[in-house]
Amino acid sequence: MNDARRTLHHSDEERLKGIFYVALAALFWSTGGAFIKLVELDSFQTSFWRSLFAAFTIAAITKPYPLRFNSDTIFSSLAYSATLIFFVAGTKLTTAANAILLQYAAPIYILVLARLILHEQMNKVQVITVLFCIVGMAIFFLDQLSAAGYLGNFFGSTLWYCFCVYDCAASQAARY
Repeated sequence: MNDARRTLHHSDEERLKGIFYVALAALFWSTGGAFIKLVELDSFQTSFWRSLFAAFTIAAITKPYPLRFNSDTIFSSLAYSATLIFFVAGTKLTTAANAILLQYAAPIYILVLARLILHEQMNKVQVITVLFCIVGMAIFFLDQLSAAGYLGNFFGSTLWYCFCVYDCAASQAARY
């Protein structure tokens, strides 16, 4: 009986730890855009410091995992680096609302690229999701798009393409 309580207690501690980490990630995730706009560094410098902070955070809370260096991991790493730089550049150069809305184009890129690169089949719900995303993005780009924000909007759109390339490359690398 005492062992069962200890196991339950350990399980509760792990659950609370997980909830804490998710809440902390949500806090960092939701305030990241505001801090990007506040700092006076350029996109590359901001991406460097954000990545360094993330690396130390991940190293502090996860178990070591052996890295494999091959063409898939290098390609996915480069795609992810581009994603981070485009995210920072897009956030700095466009409004927060535009950057957030551009993030919701990700389902389009993920579903289309997963079909093209990984040869995954799309079901009816996924096709409808892509169509709704495309219609929403078309409405967004036709409504009140400022000339000053074009480059930021381009970076915001491009970052999700890079993220999807990263996701497909990482999925491909994980299969081997």
